Amino acid sequence: MFSAATRDSIKFALAATSAILLALSFGWDKPYWAAVVVIVLATTESQSQALYKGWNRMAGTLAGIGIAFLLVDQLGQEPLLFLTVLTLLSGVLVYLAGCPNYGYAFQMTLVLTTLVAAMGQFDDALTFHMAITRLEENILGIVMFSLVYALLWPESASQRFFRQIESVADALQRQVCNLRQNQQVDINSLHRVEASLKPLTAQLSLPLGTSYALKYRPQHWQQSVTALLAMTKALMAPALSVTPTEQETATLDKMDNTLVRLKAIARARGIPEAVPAPTPDELPVPATPLTPLAEANRSLQLAYRETDIAMGLAPSDQQRPRPAWPRINLKVNAAQRLHQAVTMMAIMVVAMGLWTWLPVPGGSLFPILVISLGSVLVTFPLKMNNVAFWGVTLFAIPALLQFVFLLPGLTEAWQLGGFYFTNLFLVWRLFPGPKGLLLRLLGAQLMIIMTMGAMQLTPRYDVTQSLTMMVLVWLVILVVRIVMQLLPPPVSSKS
Repeated sequence: MFSAATRDSIKFALAATSAILLALSFGWDKPYWAAVVVIVLATTESQSQALYKGWNRMAGTLAGIGIAFLLVDQLGQEPLLFLTVLTLLSGVLVYLAGCPNYGYAFQMTLVLTTLVAAMGQFDDALTFHMAITRLEENILGIVMFSLVYALLWPESASQRFFRQIESVADALQRQVCNLRQNQQVDINSLHRVEASLKPLTAQLSLPLGTSYALKYRPQHWQQSVTALLAMTKALMAPALSVTPTEQETATLDKMDNTLVRLKAIARARGIPEAVPAPTPDELPVPATPLTPLAEANRSLQLAYRETDIAMGLAPSDQQRPRPAWPRINLKVNAAQRLHQAVTMMAIMVVAMGLWTWLPVPGGSLFPILVISLGSVLVTFPLKMNNVAFWGVTLFAIPALLQFVFLLPGLTEAWQLGGFYFTNLFLVWRLFPGPKGLLLRLLGAQLMIIMTMGAMQLTPRYDVTQSLTMMVLVWLVILVVRIVMQLLPPPVSSKS
């Protein structure tokens, strides 16, 4: 009835709106925090990945609250020393945020430390109240996300995985058909296939819930995905011939038949009984370098064989791995992470100098935005600062216009819910897919933050606060851009 993008948009908008309305009904101070949790979780590839990220968020929240209590208690009367420690802490946590398994937990630790300490205004009682409120909102956001995504068009990790495999096999089959008709392959289509395959390996390393088809032999599913990636790269080779010989035509026919079977496996969700077929022959060891087409065929046949092994149709030569507790990896991309940590500390020094010596409006809001935005932007290439600037401008203006002219006339809870559902649905639906991820994240968060005055227990329609927020975001992006230009990344870490 609805496309996958439309279903995802409805689920996201419903979960975020429900979190806002429930928080208001409970009498909580900051309902928009619960909505932000839903936004972050909805940007993940699958529900299992979202729940894993939710646990990381909770761990980071608890750690950040603990560190904020410690800093306020010990350094509450020493502002210069407090800012110095916070600057050093930002560098350490940005470095740890590069950890593949727990990076998001460390990022949330940094944000929550700043948020709780700053909004608590160095008062013990107020800091404790802010910490409890944040914890409540996080739990509500995770619960609402889990309920809506589990009850409305539920999609398990297995269903999403095989849906993507089916789409990939279909796209690759079209490219094989082009070659059979003496036509060029579509490079843009192959790049989209590559972008679809890359997240699947990480998805298979996360908790898979009740997806027995994937849990049985996950290492072979990973090897199958890796082989499909190798096939995709081989098809993008410049030396690929568009006038196949008779032998190459036979190879293309074989590849077409293999892709047909992979699509059947994906439609059957990996159930062996639904796709009975003989296992593939052993792959020969090439004596000479293969042509791009031969390499693509070899990779595809390897994916075919690994898929049969993963489904249990052929014996595995690997022991079934025990679930291992993920470790904190301090050495992966160490040079790049160290550069990001140093850049973040430099951003903190410049921003806190501006905040201390210039009349920056917004009070403690500026340091919170520096940490929240800066810790994310330093992990992206410099050009993403332009995307962030124009994204903020693009989404903030319509949000402000609605805040001034539309929201004051909405007096009922269902009207407020309808407003947020409509806007969040449109943001999520207009920017689907991996390429629209950053725009979805920016658009949804700005819609929530720019109109947060309407979500207070006693609504306040003061446009000054929203305008101040927008100006401060622009200022933070400017500071980040200047520092990143002065501290370019090492050559080996450039993308």
